[in-house]
Order: sequence, then structure tokens, then C-alpha cells
Amino acid sequence: MQKFKSGQKAPESGDYRIVSDNGSVVRKGVTINKGESFPPTPGSNQHFEKE
Repeated sequence: MQKFKSGQKAPESGDYRIVSDNGSVVRKGVTINKGESFPPTPGSNQHFEKE
């Protein structure tokens, strides 16, 4: 699964989830449109993955 960090541009529109480094899902259903920047995550060492 491809990982995206805050500030990166979304390669495609859709729903993304925020995942911690240990693989736990922090939040689901974050809708991002293609070309938009991923927002800040609630905690450090977290990233986005496409749902």
C-alpha cells in the first residue's frame, strides 16, 4: 500500500485513512481530491493510505 505524508499532493481523488507507524488506523474517511495537499495528521509518525 502506498503511503502519503502531510503536504504531499494526492495522486487521485478518493477516501484515505490515517495510519500510525505500527499499522493502527487512526481515522477513516478523509476525502481528498486529486491535486490537493494531504492535511496535517493528528500525531507525528502518521501517514495516509487510500481506502
